[in-house]
Formats: sequence, structure tokens, C-alpha cells
Amino acid sequence: MSEKEKAKALRLMGDQLKTEEQLVELYETTAGFIVGEPARWLLHMLQMDSRKHIEIFRMTIEILEGREVSVEDRMEISTGLKKHMELEKASIERGEELKRNPWVRDNSGLSRLLETWSRDEREHHRALQRLRDEGFTREDALDAYTNYRRNAFEMLRRELASLGGKGRP
Repeated sequence: MSEKEKAKALRLMGDQLKTEEQLVELYETTAGFIVGEPARWLLHMLQMDSRKHIEIFRMTIEILEGREVSVEDRMEISTGLKKHMELEKASIERGEELKRNPWVRDNSGLSRLLETWSRDEREHHRALQRLRDEGFTREDALDAYTNYRRNAFEMLRRELASLGGKGRP
């Protein structure tokens, strides 16, 4: 891995960070023109994802530049996140119960929304466990980023397709 490749990765990440910041602004502006509440909620959810993407890019840039989560940080996380982990686990269990409820199961739109939430909760729990137990090295963060992007784009493609699009953002 060359310094030139690292610089290119940092430039691309910085560019995407700026794009995500622009998307947040656009979602907010566009939502102000939409009358239908469900469509505004969808834009708000997309905006929150872009805010999350901003933090992901900030983290990946810092890690690529050499910052790592130290053993001391992991110990603090382990101690401080016990209650958070319990709440995430309860959320996952609640999600499974909701999926079995006929009011949710038989409404495809509602079911998809709650599946998105449930998937996020499972991913949060795994990420917290991994951070607590292993931390992130430069390579780990990039692997996590790559997997996240792949999953996020696939989820967005499916969601757009379910809303009547052709599956392309």
C-alpha cells in the first residue's frame, strides 16, 4: 500500500464526506416542500442515514490517518456500555416479536420499515460488541466501512425499488 493510494483514499473519503453533508441539507430543504407526512418521514430517515455516513467518514479518515481505539478506550467502552448493550439486546428481541405480530407481518410497508430498524439494531449491537472486544485498526475500519457501504447501497436500492423506482438511486 503506497502513500499515493492512501492520499487518494483520503481525498475520496473527504469528497464523500462533503457530499453527505450536502445530502443532509438537500433532504431537509426538500422535506419542507412535501405535503405528505410519510414521504417527509422517509426523507428524514434518509437524512439521518446521511448524518450517520458523515460520522462514518470522519471516523474512517481519522483511522486511516493513524488514530486507533486504544485498549484504555475499549475498557471504558466495556464498562460504560453495559446498559446500552442490554437495551440493544432488548430492542433486537422486541424486533423479533414485532415481526411475528399480524398487524406488522401483513402490512408490507410497515414490515419493511420495521425490518430496517431491526437490522440497524442488530448491526449496532454487533458493532458495539466488536468495539468493546477488539477495537478497530486501520484495516478493520476500512473493512467495516466497505461492508457497511455495500449493505447500505443494497438496502437503498431495494427500498427505492419497493417505492416504484428501477432500483437505481
